[in-house]
Amino acid sequence: MTPTPPPSSFAPLALLAGCLLSAAAWAEPAMPEIQASDLTGGNIVHEHFANGLDLLIQEDHKAPVAVVQVWYRVGAVDEPTGWTGISHMLEHMMFKGTQKHGAGQYSRIIAGEGGSENAFTTADATAYFAKVASDRLPVVMALEADRMANLLLDAEEFAKERMVVAEERHMRTDDNPDSLLYEQLQAAAYQVYPYHHPVIGWPGDITGWSHEQLVDWYQRFYDPANATVVVVGDVDPAQTIALARKTFGAVAHRRDVPPLAQRPLRSEPDPMGPRDITLHRPAQLGTVYRGWLGPEPSARGDIDAMMVACHILAGGETARLVKKLSREQELAFGVGIGISPLTRGRDLVTLSGGLRPEVDPTTFLAQAQAEIAKLGREGPNEEELAKARIAVEADEVFSRDSVFYQAMKIGQVVSIGQPLSELDRMLSGIRAVTKQDVQRVVRRYLDPQKAITATLIPEMPTAGEAQP
Repeated sequence: MTPTPPPSSFAPLALLAGCLLSAAAWAEPAMPEIQASDLTGGNIVHEHFANGLDLLIQEDHKAPVAVVQVWYRVGAVDEPTGWTGISHMLEHMMFKGTQKHGAGQYSRIIAGEGGSENAFTTADATAYFAKVASDRLPVVMALEADRMANLLLDAEEFAKERMVVAEERHMRTDDNPDSLLYEQLQAAAYQVYPYHHPVIGWPGDITGWSHEQLVDWYQRFYDPANATVVVVGDVDPAQTIALARKTFGAVAHRRDVPPLAQRPLRSEPDPMGPRDITLHRPAQLGTVYRGWLGPEPSARGDIDAMMVACHILAGGETARLVKKLSREQELAFGVGIGISPLTRGRDLVTLSGGLRPEVDPTTFLAQAQAEIAKLGREGPNEEELAKARIAVEADEVFSRDSVFYQAMKIGQVVSIGQPLSELDRMLSGIRAVTKQDVQRVVRRYLDPQKAITATLIPEMPTAGEAQP
């Protein structure tokens, strides 16, 4: 599975941490007392094996279940010109059989054990996961180690699955105006970063991949030295290490993979001026996305402040943009703005709006930009700031309440080259955000002269053309 752009313009970019939400769907969170120890408990166990693989274990004994996630440090950012989408293609092929298990058998075995499984590819990484009763952990570990070592990559299966991926792209992007619009926004925003390319790949690349390219990608990046296995749940660390040593530890190291520190992304400069894209497509409503290049990943304090700023702008029905644009002026059905805090490169701070009929997109953008400028000029009041800090912190903690999302956060952090301490540092960083921090990041990053704007102009479908 590949994370996709928003399915609707008023619930946009739900994967972003920040404040991307429908004005009609928000409920203010409770404001608990939160300690950093609630997040990791300080008990993440790390074991490094001779073949280069890293194992991270977090105990959580609330229920007799365990989650195994295998994170490979390869994604769309690693793909050269002409190879776009190959990481996602390999994700599909990981379910097509090994020397021990036939196509589809992995999923059938996990289901037979009462578990669930899936996978996803992002710009930064590819991950595979399974959730099972904790006493079935050996089954998952053996299956994942087998896929790491013995994937078949049958040429005929590849040819068939390549057409499946081409159709997936057609349905989820090319025939989805909002998704296509967001893809164009990213392509325009990133002139240097490989974030320019969609995770699923460009259409011409998808149909042009060779079987040799796929095999090379697997051999090059699905090496134990390029993988981190995360286990969270009702497990004993010593027993889990012993089990991982028998399974993953037995996978041979095939090829040296440069660590992330030796695979730096080129710096993406700020735009020299505004960039605008207009897309005319059959659609019921207009959509607007406006993106700004956010802080560098190393600027953790700026990212913390931007998350708080986004919450002040769109983090609930009383948030500034939601209140003004959705409730008072009725320009949009919903408004969102947010940033992902865990990426290898500069993420886009993305504003979105699902416009009401007859609303001029320039009116929506002018009003939104005026409210953003006001926040940069005057800053939040004390109550606004306090609520936003608590809400963003609560969102971070609540997102890690389940064993699955605990594993997700751990995997995300290590897969972008951040230390595990970032998990707790983020909470203290959010608590420390000041009024001046919010003003500074809004003025620094959300400048209309550095904005990339993508607008969907709805058109009536022609005869015989389906309405999306």
